[in-house]
Amino acid sequence: KFIKREVFQGHELISFKGNIVEGRIEWDDRYDDRTPKFIIDGQEYSLEEFGRMMMSCEGWNFKLEIIEPTE
Repeated sequence: KFIKREVFQGHELISFKGNIVEGRIEWDDRYDDRTPKFIIDGQEYSLEEFGRMMMSCEGWNFKLEIIEPTE
């Protein structure tokens, strides 16, 4: 599992467990444009939700690697 959920002061916080996150990029049909959604740990996350999770790493650098589904 790559995502952790915690409750802090009555609010659910969703963040990455570690420095690596694996999942699938899919089209989010809730929008008319080409907005992605992310499937991580079997759950769907919007682009906005994924961005909020990344904010727990604010100030850090990152490397994005896209791999084919067969790998």
